[in-house]
Amino acid sequence: MIFIVCFSVSQQTFGQGLAEKYFKVQFAYNTFSVATNEGPYNVTYRNDKGTHTSLYNIATNYSTNQYNIGIGFGKFKGLNHTVNFELMTGKIQKGQFGYTVGYNIAFEGKKNDFLIRPALGFLFGNTSIVFEQINNKDRFIPLYGEMYEAKSAEILQTHTNYLTRPSVTFTYLFKQILGISFEMGYNIDLSGSTSKYQVIFKEFDDADTPLINNISEDNYSVINSQGELSKDKIYNLSGFYWSVGLSFYKSFDYD
Repeated sequence: MIFIVCFSVSQQTFGQGLAEKYFKVQFAYNTFSVATNEGPYNVTYRNDKGTHTSLYNIATNYSTNQYNIGIGFGKFKGLNHTVNFELMTGKIQKGQFGYTVGYNIAFEGKKNDFLIRPALGFLFGNTSIVFEQINNKDRFIPLYGEMYEAKSAEILQTHTNYLTRPSVTFTYLFKQILGISFEMGYNIDLSGSTSKYQVIFKEFDDADTPLINNISEDNYSVINSQGELSKDKIYNLSGFYWSVGLSFYKSFDYD
């Protein structure tokens, strides 16, 4: 489920009908359940002390938190747009940019109004899931021809994702300042299946700047439950969502 809170600055003369256009800044929060390909994954990691193997279980789904900041502009009655950035945290992490085009259908009252906004969103970004967090203290990794010690290392599966998001939002608008909204929609994951693995080293004692590297696959491997080298992404970002929110608008008329 998604809970969205939208904020923007507002000015409007009341009781004279809807203004023609608006601008808003929005902040959002939601929770979202991400489906995965469950099962045990065999993670093998090699450093100067030898080979270290562990079995890692992926659950059926993971609940995540998502934060959104963006701007919206357009017509109260007609075409409008939203540009935003979303950040997902939790076991599955995601950062992506989005653009949404919508069309407001307005039902005007004396002071308060009701808006219905069907919309279609497009999102692009990167998603990752942590497979293994490794205690790497007193162990060394060759990087750029030298040996480095990092206290910890993470093996991630990373993927570039493309989403489309049809939705409809119902907003009760108080005096063109405050809006209470309910939104429902569906994420459609259009991404390809191929992903990659990345090793991130943390807490370097002997390097000025922490190093982030895609090191050779000779140093690590991830085997899926079928006994094959894991190359396909193990999560799907498709799914139903709904939201509630608050909005504050800055309104304009064409002169």
